[in-house]
Amino acid sequence: MTFENIHKDIECLCAESSDFIEDDERIFARVIRKPNIREQDFLSHFEKGKLPTQRNPKCAIICSFRGVSVDLWTASTKIKIIDKYIKDFQINTGKQKDSILIFKNSKDIGVCKSSPSDKNPYHHDFYKSDGFDFTKVDILEIIRISDYLNLTNYEK
Repeated sequence: MTFENIHKDIECLCAESSDFIEDDERIFARVIRKPNIREQDFLSHFEKGKLPTQRNPKCAIICSFRGVSVDLWTASTKIKIIDKYIKDFQINTGKQKDSILIFKNSKDIGVCKSSPSDKNPYHHDFYKSDGFDFTKVDILEIIRISDYLNLTNYEK
């Protein structure tokens, strides 16, 4: 698996570390705009033309802009992640990302790195390989956030 696209024009090694896992076993969640997966659902901030605003940003910041944000989805994180996405949905009404993609990575499409924050301990950066193809993402489920807005118990 190669990562020349991610490393183009930078001196940082974003996807070349023992911290990264070629992961086709763990399950991840990503908020998406529509209840069907599209290529743009896996665009990084960098690919959308967004760049770090700091002067001389560190590699960790540069790399985070080149990765795609995903959340680790487990039985113990599911409700917390849905709740986080509901809150984001209610705050960011103009963006209207109304669906949660639950997926596994297929072989050779990328690597993940745990990148937790105080706000989100389940956050991971997904670095797409040069051969990434969104149609190779193993879709397990797509959840509509609007289905959960008026529920007090998220368990189905």
